[in-house]
Amino acid sequence: MVNKIDEGKNRASQWFDKVKSRFANWKADIARAVAGEIRKDIDFQLMQNPAIKISEVSDIPGYSGPAAFRKAFKSWTNVAPRAVRKVGV
Repeated sequence: MVNKIDEGKNRASQWFDKVKSRFANWKADIARAVAGEIRKDIDFQLMQNPAIKISEVSDIPGYSGPAAFRKAFKSWTNVAPRAVRKVGV
């Protein structure tokens, strides 16, 4: 009888740990998504100011460099930042 109770406790504990881990991952995913959206909004606002160079736009939100900014921007818009700047935002 005691073994079945201990087995039930262990299963419940394992299930709780799994749920807790998944919830932590979910929270981290949500936080990354929100941070990404905020960064994207900042980028688009900065791109509207032609006085700010594209390389400076990449510095302000904290990208590792202009290449990382261009890659992110192109993934959102399917065009390079320079092409958007030429046409106007």
